[in-house]
Amino acid sequence: MERLQLEYAKIDASGVAVDMEEGHIESRVSKNQALELLAAWKKILIEYKNEGGDVDALFDAGSGNSESLLGSEKQPNPELEGLKDKLFIATGQDQIDTWEAFHHYKLDDRLSADDVKTYNQA
Repeated sequence: MERLQLEYAKIDASGVAVDMEEGHIESRVSKNQALELLAAWKKILIEYKNEGGDVDALFDAGSGNSESLLGSEKQPNPELEGLKDKLFIATGQDQIDTWEAFHHYKLDDRLSADDVKTYNQA
């Protein structure tokens, strides 16, 4: 427990994501798995947008970078947390590993117009 608290302190102090579990992220989430997680995440964002949610506001409020998606925000956004929970339920993948993998593999977790076209057809 003490080690975990130290790791969280590192995130808060540096603003940079750290590998909070034993081993490297590549051993827990491959790039192909990260791409599958990203596709699932973008589909969740599209569903949220189609239901009238403001996806841009989630990201404009500082919630769209990998570090804040890892949970280092002081005031978590309840809508964003709900979307992250949906991704966990759909994929079973640990949330910290998910966003750490997005960050590590340099995958854009934001929703673009091209994403909407691509994932609406899928």
